[in-house]
Amino acid sequence: YLHPLGEDRLLAVGEEVDANGWDWQGLQVSLFDVSSFASPRLEDRVVVEGDAWSEAGYDHHAFTYYDEASVLALPVQRWDAFTDFPSSSLALFDVAPDEADALLPLGEVDYRSWLEQGGSDLAERSQWCGQVRRSVFIGDTVYAIGEFGVVARSLTDLDAGLAGWYSPDGECRWWSGWGRGIAL
Repeated sequence: YLHPLGEDRLLAVGEEVDANGWDWQGLQVSLFDVSSFASPRLEDRVVVEGDAWSEAGYDHHAFTYYDEASVLALPVQRWDAFTDFPSSSLALFDVAPDEADALLPLGEVDYRSWLEQGGSDLAERSQWCGQVRRSVFIGDTVYAIGEFGVVARSLTDLDAGLAGWYSPDGECRWWSGWGRGIAL
């Protein structure tokens, strides 16, 4: 996914692969300088490792850029070899095009761990699809939204829980086929 940032920059979400193009390394977030359209230049990139992928790579609704705070939010899923289930979080990145480190990871809101606090029934029902799907910013608060609820965190302290709401009727609405999703 490519997202314009002003007139001269593009934020990109894609996959990191090895030099041969075969071995998938994880999720890549990149910032390009396109002031010279004939020769775009990579300014910075961050690789989210650990078998990571994001719905933002194929659905622009999952990509949230909060211009007021210059923060990018992406839902990130990883395969957890220990539990044999996917984990899910909302990854946040500071975007500062004029800085040496133009992309700086700020941290993640761990959605799966939050769901597991909701009780064993919720944790069991959400194993395969209890994932962050969307996000929204209001003031200095970020909201991670998924099939099983909403969790809020302060941008100044992602570890401090502000609020959360569990959906008692949450279900796997997208499981009918890979690539199909609910409209959030």
